[in-house]
Amino acid sequence: MMNSLASWMSNIAVILGAIAFAWKVLKKLKDITGGVSSMERDRITAIYYKHCDEDEPQLRQYERESLDKLFASYETLGGNSFVHDLYEQMRHWKVIT
Repeated sequence: MMNSLASWMSNIAVILGAIAFAWKVLKKLKDITGGVSSMERDRITAIYYKHCDEDEPQLRQYERESLDKLFASYETLGGNSFVHDLYEQMRHWKVIT
């Protein structure tokens, strides 16, 4: 009987340890994705403000490709509507080589 109780308590301790470890890992991942999202938002807004005051805003081909990839990733990470609005404007800007 005591052996069985000790075994159960040992198993519970292992499970609780695994849950605590998983919780820490998930928190770290959340922090990392938040940081990546912030960097993507910063880069997208930098591209916008670099060109928005031009009479006819233009993006170089590499800027457009970078913008599209940044925005896709930003959306995947749960980006906000502010950046979405900027991206929608930039989607209609002329692309030059």
